[in-house]
Amino acid sequence: MELAEYFERAGIVVGSMLMVSLPASLVLWVVTGPATPWWETVAQLAPGFVIGWWVAVGRAPVEYATVWFTSLFGYLVASAVMAALNVRPVGANRVWALIAVIGSLAVVGLVDHYRS
Repeated sequence: MELAEYFERAGIVVGSMLMVSLPASLVLWVVTGPATPWWETVAQLAPGFVIGWWVAVGRAPVEYATVWFTSLFGYLVASAVMAALNVRPVGANRVWALIAVIGSLAVVGLVDHYRS
């Protein structure tokens, strides 16, 4: 394996970590609330590392572009839905905020499936 391939795989892993951390941050915000526990950064980056590694070694059922599209637009749609509905993930609104995030990711994933 050449050095360029190593750098490409490292870029895929780092890019996936950054992009998957966007929707992961919304989910953690809903689960933990406004308080920031010490493990929140690890919990935001770990799913992206796993997904990026699977994509980099070719074992993931999705492509790298799908990870980017779903993560970025899922985050934007979920943020827009929560802002439009004036839902803040505190108290009784946590369930609705979690539904908004998961529903937005599902809709964007479906759009990506039919887009390609």
